[in-house]
Amino acid sequence: MILAQKIKYRIRWSKAWLILVGWLLLLNVKALAQEPYMNEIKGIQVAAGTSFTVADEKFNSSSSWSLISQNISVDDILSFEINFDTTIYFYNQPFDCTVNTKIYIYANQSDTSQITDSTTHASISLKIIYDTITGKPYKGIALYKFNGAHKYKVKLLSISSPQLSPIPAIFRLKGQIIVDRKYTFQDSSTDVTRYSVVNTNQLKLQWTPSNYPGAEQFDLEYTHIDGASQIATAIRGYQGSGGYTVPTDSLNKWFTNNSTRVTTTDAGYLLNIPYDSGFVLFRIRGVQVHYPDGVRWEGNWNYLARELSASCSTCPSGVVFFDAHEPNLNWQYTAGFAEEGKRKEVITYFDGTLRNRQLVTINNSDNKNIVQETIYDALGRPAVSVLPAPTDDSTIHYFRGFNKNRSGDPYSFSDLSYGSCATTPDSITLASGAGKYYSGNNPFLNRYYYAKYIPSAEGYPFMAKEYMADNTGRLKAE
Repeated sequence: MILAQKIKYRIRWSKAWLILVGWLLLLNVKALAQEPYMNEIKGIQVAAGTSFTVADEKFNSSSSWSLISQNISVDDILSFEINFDTTIYFYNQPFDCTVNTKIYIYANQSDTSQITDSTTHASISLKIIYDTITGKPYKGIALYKFNGAHKYKVKLLSISSPQLSPIPAIFRLKGQIIVDRKYTFQDSSTDVTRYSVVNTNQLKLQWTPSNYPGAEQFDLEYTHIDGASQIATAIRGYQGSGGYTVPTDSLNKWFTNNSTRVTTTDAGYLLNIPYDSGFVLFRIRGVQVHYPDGVRWEGNWNYLARELSASCSTCPSGVVFFDAHEPNLNWQYTAGFAEEGKRKEVITYFDGTLRNRQLVTINNSDNKNIVQETIYDALGRPAVSVLPAPTDDSTIHYFRGFNKNRSGDPYSFSDLSYGSCATTPDSITLASGAGKYYSGNNPFLNRYYYAKYIPSAEGYPFMAKEYMADNTGRLKAE
């Protein structure tokens, strides 16, 4: 095996970068958000006699309030803090500052015109401390927490600081309400899923979460029906001017034990379609995780769909026809799924002798293809393994002429020369593929901070193998 020391170094750096990116993708996890409400005063507004109100927006709306089935928790927070987002210079001296506030709780949802003065929150004193000593901790924020108030008023009674005179406009007084609640869940939905075909081999789906009352998550199921199958023939029989209107009982049977399910909190999803010629069927339902038992409540499946640019009075089913993916090539497709609809897809393209020529990987977190190629010598043996390189393309397909030689032709066995019992590979152009990515021409240099750490391969972003000249297929010692 021929492998220069500097190429080993470059491969190690590249692998380390790919591992780092993988960890970043795993950490990019979405969580179900609570409902936060906030109001504040800052700067010159932080003065004695000033007041402000914080309110849960559902509290004063009878129609919105009626949709709530349970308020699990209502946490209220009043904070006094230094507003560092200011042009006022105050960093040259240590100081402390104290505010005295009073909190008024609104009585109830049906009669919010009356404000009751709660003796519990009659006088709240919040003190912050700032220090100039490097490394010394100080209390830059003071908090007062209570619960159960969907609407309250904060009145600033006084503000004082022994060290500051006059008191500069560098403070913030903020009130928050954080509500964790459940809404009344309904099984049925009136929504019509919108879809559009993107780049000929992607299906973009969109739905309206508010049309799934009480839903916190959405189950999306999809399946592929081969265009030459009996089911495909039945689907064609349901074709109308606006699409395919298939009976619900038939769709239920075709989906049973033959579909892929994605659970997401988003209002849309993008599917790659690497299948043979045929139909892609999809359906959506709302889901709520019941409190406190954690039981999953699932709504009825919604099959109604229409094209994004179309309208319909009686909408057809979620059925879309796609032509075959790369019909002139041999390929194998696999997909792996994680939480919140994350997806990694890998497709391997083979030549006529079923040798692996190109491997394309994409995940839906950053939607960038990573392409890796294997170059074979004149005897059909894997001779050059090119490092994987990401692209700006977000559609999964075969990348023709991805890695090229210096003449601009696809890199192949003809770029390997043999002499003196040694194999000498020619360099790859820096204008495309891995040669471009591992060079100063990297298209991501000005977009991602980590790109500057990607080493330059100087036209050799690959590992070359050298075989014994005895027809055994053995590799030479390094």
